[in-house]
Amino acid sequence: MKIVIVGAGDVGSYLAKNLSQRAEDVIIIDTNAKALEKIEEKTDVMTMRGNGTFRKTLSEVGVQSADLVVGVTSHDNTNLVITALANSMGAKRTVARVDAPEFFMTPGGIERGVLGSFAIVCASRLVSAELLRLVRKIEMPYVENFSSNSITVAMVDVNEDCRFIEKAGRDIDLGKSARVIGIFRDGELRNALDLSHLYPGDKILLTSKLEKLPIAMRRLVQIPGKKAVIIGGGDVGYQLAKSLQEVENRLTLIDVDRRRCEFLADNLDKATIIHGDGTSLSLLQEEHVEMADYTLAVTRADEVNLMSSLISQEIGVANSYTLVHRPGYAHVYEHLGIKGTASAHELISSAVNKYFPNQTVLTESHIPDTEYLVGEFQIPINLNSKSLKVRDLTIPPGCYFVGLSRQEEFYFGDGDSEVLAGDVILIVLKKQELKELEHMFKKLK
Repeated sequence: MKIVIVGAGDVGSYLAKNLSQRAEDVIIIDTNAKALEKIEEKTDVMTMRGNGTFRKTLSEVGVQSADLVVGVTSHDNTNLVITALANSMGAKRTVARVDAPEFFMTPGGIERGVLGSFAIVCASRLVSAELLRLVRKIEMPYVENFSSNSITVAMVDVNEDCRFIEKAGRDIDLGKSARVIGIFRDGELRNALDLSHLYPGDKILLTSKLEKLPIAMRRLVQIPGKKAVIIGGGDVGYQLAKSLQEVENRLTLIDVDRRRCEFLADNLDKATIIHGDGTSLSLLQEEHVEMADYTLAVTRADEVNLMSSLISQEIGVANSYTLVHRPGYAHVYEHLGIKGTASAHELISSAVNKYFPNQTVLTESHIPDTEYLVGEFQIPINLNSKSLKVRDLTIPPGCYFVGLSRQEEFYFGDGDSEVLAGDVILIVLKKQELKELEHMFKKLK
């Protein structure tokens, strides 16, 4: 396996360290000799000083034989040029970091087939999706995003507040944007249609668009909207606010930049915008932040995010979530009691790891307190069949087909859904079925 990374900044360095554990040859290119020297001291990779937008440079590192080329310089246009050139020169797959949220047509932060790149990734949208996932875990024991953040699988406890208690599983209606996958009872996942009654202690496994998950939840349980406070109105804060203002009872966004506050006020109809310092104890008390169900600190400075989160905790906020810019420091925040963190470096690395050619299993996500996991399986890119349907796949009994994604769009689908090369199939399965399913998908031709 050969990987070429262009850009030796924080993201490139983090990727080089992580990807070198998966590939025989990792080469990183940059024009900055000092940045390359730092990487050489810490990571066992090859380095080359040069301009990654020059075909000569790419040719010298043998990009034509690369399995993966990743453009992660600090300039979006440069990254797109790099990956387009690498693709035209024969690289198997290319991924470009594009930080401008407006460039993307979908909210998940990953899109495929743009300007010759196999995929483009947006750090701020990846962070926003991860923080939204963490917030939803306040109410649910399991929430995980799949298919490039286009779909979410969640588990909901059935208790006396459930609207469908004592009703048949077939009566559960989650609307057009969500589906019931099955119901856990006594540790086994059962088809909802087979259950005549729901009882306390059951757990409903469902799938939904991430932004629609609170709506699906409220069809199950009477849960009031929450009070949320966002500290930092940059790209991440703005994207979070656009999603949260539709589902929470009260949303407050605090930013230190007056002009940015004016922009936010003009573009967020249901949020209260406060001009001020999110690390000011007096300001947080004046805005009664202690009454918030959760805070999200997402400024451009780690020190501000950490301080505002710690102050929020000190005045009584139970759930504080923080954006961490510096790679490798998320565990420090957790030791300090921060409820959850999101790191752009880690999220980009995780996304890139799914784009290695010839992978079959892209994700294995264990569902807590069960023997089940949610798996993403990729249909081989050299699939020749033109009439393959979901029902033709040899999915073992007891496994649950959730849906499939194609070009980052998710479809619930059914047995008659067509399966194409490169599609990603989402299945809930027992751990012991993983190898059998992996073998089955590998054999497809």
